[in-house]
Amino acid sequence: MWLSVVLVLTAAAPPELPIPPIDAAEPPASGPVADPAAGVAAPAAPATPAAPAALKPIAVGLELGLDIPGAQRFPMASTRLALDWRTTLAPGIVGALGFATGYSYVAGEQSVADPVLGVDDHALLMAHRIPLRARLRLGIAAEDAPVVVGLQGSGGADVALIGAASFGRTGSLTTVLPAYSLGGFLDVAMGPALGIGVVGEWDSASAELPATPGLSGDLSAFRLAVLMTFAF
Repeated sequence: MWLSVVLVLTAAAPPELPIPPIDAAEPPASGPVADPAAGVAAPAAPATPAAPAALKPIAVGLELGLDIPGAQRFPMASTRLALDWRTTLAPGIVGALGFATGYSYVAGEQSVADPVLGVDDHALLMAHRIPLRARLRLGIAAEDAPVVVGLQGSGGADVALIGAASFGRTGSLTTVLPAYSLGGFLDVAMGPALGIGVVGEWDSASAELPATPGLSGDLSAFRLAVLMTFAF
């Protein structure tokens, strides 16, 4: 009788399920960490934006332009070479202080009048100028583009070699003239060390020409130039 009870209980017991082994070397599954309080996956932390590149402090600028004289003279090519020290004055505001030199040429034949001598329709002036200027720039940098737009001005002296003729009289002069310029610029950065842009400014200088009556010694011109900037 007892043997029959044991056989009945053994046959009625459920089979034992096997337990899979745990591999200790297997890393835990990667993914967002679950928040036990909320029961949902916590979002990943946002990436920190990269800091903007620092402004390179030394820049060499090369300008190739066209001078359009205010008087009756021909437009002529001009060049400028500038060395600037640049700095960030405030967020979005860039300043530069430097030195500029180069070459400008003025030439043209025009009609001039004199109260005593009358009219000379073929008065001629030719002038070579080498500017020696201190230059100041102040610009605003765009927030979403590598663009700086601003104002620039220069002041100093021009070394001038001048030849003139009017009413049959000729004269030549080598002198140093006070000179200045004022205008604006647009600079587009093509990389950390190269920029291109445009410059427009009024460049002023004037000389006295006592040997050639009726002829103005105004050498001023409007300069429009393309600009390349190399930063270090």
